[in-house]
Amino acid sequence: MTSIADINLILFLQSLITLLAILDPIGNIPIFSSLTSKLSKKERISTVNKSVIISTFILLGFGFFGEYLFILLGITMNDLKLIGGLILLIFSIDYVLGRNTNYLDKNSETNLAVFPLAIPILAGPGSISLVLVMSGLFLKFFVIIISIFVCWCS
Repeated sequence: MTSIADINLILFLQSLITLLAILDPIGNIPIFSSLTSKLSKKERISTVNKSVIISTFILLGFGFFGEYLFILLGITMNDLKLIGGLILLIFSIDYVLGRNTNYLDKNSETNLAVFPLAIPILAGPGSISLVLVMSGLFLKFFVIIISIFVCWCS
């Protein structure tokens, strides 16, 4: 017979594996390599450390305060879907029309650590949404453990 503790452990492990799959550390290696190709080894290590720390704090912030922030601002899931779709549409149109889409300054270590490595690659919409869902399912302590563990694994 399955106990409540077994179900909670299974749900915890499923959430951990899902967040790890969303962050996709193996798939992010080529992105990181191409974005930091002009940086020295020391700058690369500094960049990855900054991006992991920033994304960890973002996920923890949304785990603790995300639901309250959305309620305070009056944002619903339908609003998020609409705005997300519009943003993707704008980027898609820019890409198809061949407009200047060079939003990155590859020579700036700090900019790379924040955008695009920390946000949206590590702490993107998928990982933030999952952390919001997890914060409703688990105690905040478990959200902290999962978020920190997965970000540092990435």
